Amino acid sequence: MKIRQWFCENRRQVIAGTLMVVCIAVVLGLPYSIVSRLGVITILLCVFVFAAYNLNKRWWMLLVALPVIVLLLLYSFGIDMIVSQIVYDSPFQLSTESDVQVVPGGEVLSLSVAIEKESGQVVQQRNVTVCFYMPEDGPCVVGAHSLDLKPGDTYGISPVSETRVSENCHTARVLADSQYGVALLGPKCPDPNREELLLARADEVKIGEEAVIRTFAKGDIPVNVLGFAMVGDDHFLVVRCIDGKAGVGPGMSGSPIIQDDRIVGFLHSVSRYLKGPKLVMTRPAVEVYGGLKEHFGALRFPPLARQRSDKSYGISVLQYVF
Repeated sequence: MKIRQWFCENRRQVIAGTLMVVCIAVVLGLPYSIVSRLGVITILLCVFVFAAYNLNKRWWMLLVALPVIVLLLLYSFGIDMIVSQIVYDSPFQLSTESDVQVVPGGEVLSLSVAIEKESGQVVQQRNVTVCFYMPEDGPCVVGAHSLDLKPGDTYGISPVSETRVSENCHTARVLADSQYGVALLGPKCPDPNREELLLARADEVKIGEEAVIRTFAKGDIPVNVLGFAMVGDDHFLVVRCIDGKAGVGPGMSGSPIIQDDRIVGFLHSVSRYLKGPKLVMTRPAVEVYGGLKEHFGALRFPPLARQRSDKSYGISVLQYVF
C-alpha cells in the first residue's frame, strides 16, 4: 500500500528516471552499426534530455545530464573522432620504389625462443605472419615490426599441422631486424605457383575503397581503407574492419593488405576503442620493402644447411602454421 502510494506521488520522477536508464542501456548495448546512425542516437539523446528535465522540472538538470551525454557520445563515436583527427587522404611521405613484385605471404610463423633463467630454461612463444617472399628463392620478411632478433642468429622452422609438429625441420637465419620487419633467409613459399603481386606506392592506394587482409588461417578479411596517419615518427596506412567481429589479433602482424591485386600494406598493430570496428595500423608496402631491400640482393651469410632443431640445447624454433 505504501509502495503504491509512493509511486503515485512520484510517478513522474519514476518514469523519467526509468527512461534515462533505458536510454543509457540502449546506447551501451546496441551494435555500433545501429548506434552510429545519426537518427538513432539523436532520438535516444532527445528522450534522455527530456527525461532528465522532467526528473525535477529544473533547468539545471540539463547541466547535470550534460556530462552523461558527452560520455555516451565518446563511447559511441570515439573511434570516429580519433579517425577524423589523425587520418588524412594524402600520404605524409612517398617512397621512390616502383614496379616491385613479390610473392605475398599470409602464413603464420610461431617463434619459440629458449631463454636461460635462474630457474632453468624457459621457452617463449611468439606468432608472426609472413609479409612476402622475394622471388627466386630469396629471403622473406615477417612481422612488419621489430622482433628484437639478432642478425646472424639461426633458428629452425618446421611445418605444423592442427595435431602435431613435423619432424622435418629446416633452418632460418636472421638477415636484418628493423622497425619495418625481420628479413629471414630460409623460409620458402609453400605454394611454388603462387602469383607475384606488385607493391603499390602510397599515392596509388585508393582511399575510401575496400581491400582485404590476406590470411591463410582465417581467410580474407574485408576492410575499408581510411587513409594515412603519423604516430610519432611512424607512417601508417589505416584500415578498418568491415565486420566488427573480424578475428584480427595477436600473431597476425605482417599479414599483407591487398587492394586491386596490389599489396598496399602489411599489418602492424590493431587498435580498438570501446565501441566500433577495429582500426588496423599497417605499414605502407613499399616502405617495408625499401627499409629492408639492402638485405635482399647481397646475402652476407653462407647458405643454410638442413638441420633438426632441439629445444633441449636452447636452439630457437620457427614453426610454420598452416
